Amino acid sequence: GEQATALRDELGRLVMRLAPSHAIKQWPNRSSAWVLKYKLRSTRRWQERRISTFEYLLELNLLAGRSFNDLCQYPVFPWVLCNYTSAELDLRDPANYRDLSKPMGAQSPERLEQFMGRYEAMLGDPDLPPFMYGRPY
Repeated sequence: GEQATALRDELGRLVMRLAPSHAIKQWPNRSSAWVLKYKLRSTRRWQERRISTFEYLLELNLLAGRSFNDLCQYPVFPWVLCNYTSAELDLRDPANYRDLSKPMGAQSPERLEQFMGRYEAMLGDPDLPPFMYGRPY
């Protein structure tokens, strides 16, 4: 009943307070206002270089409800590099970064053609809606 729910919630808050500061914490059932406030705080900390880009993206993933406990909701991080063959990588060279305005499947004309071909092949199947990108797992 209500008493059990209140006790559960209080125990959850206690566990969160006792967790080490570096522990990854997820807060279920938070209001939109709370999420926005936390997101703005995280963004400010990232802009001030108080947290790394990795930490910032991880916080955004957790705020979005992603979880390490469910493979279908695992945190996502963008692929930003496109050069995986050079012996040395010059991070100042823009040619080593992918075009973030396009999804991974459209990074090259060949890949886009492959995915478009799959999509078009599915158009004739009434039982399966066509898609370009499936899940990798």
